[in-house]
Amino acid sequence: MANQNVHQLVTLIRTHREALLDRWREQVRQLPGAAGLDGPTINDEVPQLLDNLAEALHIGNEVRETNAISAEHGLLRWQAGFDGQRS
Repeated sequence: MANQNVHQLVTLIRTHREALLDRWREQVRQLPGAAGLDGPTINDEVPQLLDNLAEALHIGNEVRETNAISAEHGLLRWQAGFDGQRS
């Protein structure tokens, strides 16, 4: 379930990136002294932050899925009588 939620969040960030940035600019322009700032100044590093966030979540999600598969595989092997020790 958690992996699915992370995947949905990554998809949301990537799919709606420009809408998120538009909303960011709207919010920043409401701050005192920021009303007249241009888009690149307001954006600063936020577009890259969104990209990095989506990528980190994606990679982290893949690692969690791999670890879950490894744990399940290990449990099945243990239940089948493998104990990991050689005689």
